[in-house]
Amino acid sequence: MFPSAIGKALSVCMLLAAGLSIATNARAAGSRYEAAGFGNPVFLSVLAVVLALVAIAEFFVWRLQMVRKRELETQQVQAKMMELQERALRAQMNPHFIFNSLNSIKSLVQESKKEEAVFYLTTFTKLMRTLLQNNDKQYASLHDELETCRLYMELELMRFGDRFEFSIEVEQGLDLKSFDIPAFIIQPMVENAIWHGLIPLEQKGKLSISIFSRNEKLVCSIDDTGIGRNASMQINANRTDHQPRGVSLTHERMDLFRVLKKYDAQIEIIDKKDEDGKAAGTRIELSFSMN
Repeated sequence: MFPSAIGKALSVCMLLAAGLSIATNARAAGSRYEAAGFGNPVFLSVLAVVLALVAIAEFFVWRLQMVRKRELETQQVQAKMMELQERALRAQMNPHFIFNSLNSIKSLVQESKKEEAVFYLTTFTKLMRTLLQNNDKQYASLHDELETCRLYMELELMRFGDRFEFSIEVEQGLDLKSFDIPAFIIQPMVENAIWHGLIPLEQKGKLSISIFSRNEKLVCSIDDTGIGRNASMQINANRTDHQPRGVSLTHERMDLFRVLKKYDAQIEIIDKKDEDGKAAGTRIELSFSMN
């Protein structure tokens, strides 16, 4: 039989048509078939039924094979998703961040700034606990994702002083606890914005995270007033200590999210420009269908 779905459907239809033709001819010319030695037209009717049953059985066997094939493909995609999640977790809190955070705590203690050291250590501990609690989850609520980002930004803000400020805004009425997204998909975007957009900036920058609905989609916007992607790529061309990997990793995870969840999930990167056409930062929008 034909290997494709169309070919399979055609072969089934041909068997059914053959059975129907035999049954019709048997009724219309019963005596002629008997004279030719075919026997009673009931025999032809039974033959038609057998052909029909064979066609139906073959269709269901083919259908079962297709279902099993799709299940296997889904399992393969899920396995890939878990692999990417592990990569995301490894990339998400790079060793430099942890090392520098511990050094910052050490410096505060040595300078006898005990209250600041305790606050820093408390925030660092909360972030590490959040990561450990969610490291085996494929999806997490948007509420938990924002909390992870908040703790991370607070730590970076304490480290870099007045180099930048941040804000988190959520549209009123949105239930973030009941909306799941891929785990740890926002934080790498925030890290990129801080390290590759705001820190190289000469003046104080701003990082804004906004959650809102638009055209039946929930949008997470990560907006920075940094140096822009082109300038960042030039700076990072020869660096090996902190290469930006979050965007490419997020693209892969969003593609898999569309396959697994069966609904629209998109990422859009917008290079902002000022009135003179110069780079004014970057805005990344992650959008998820709300249906």
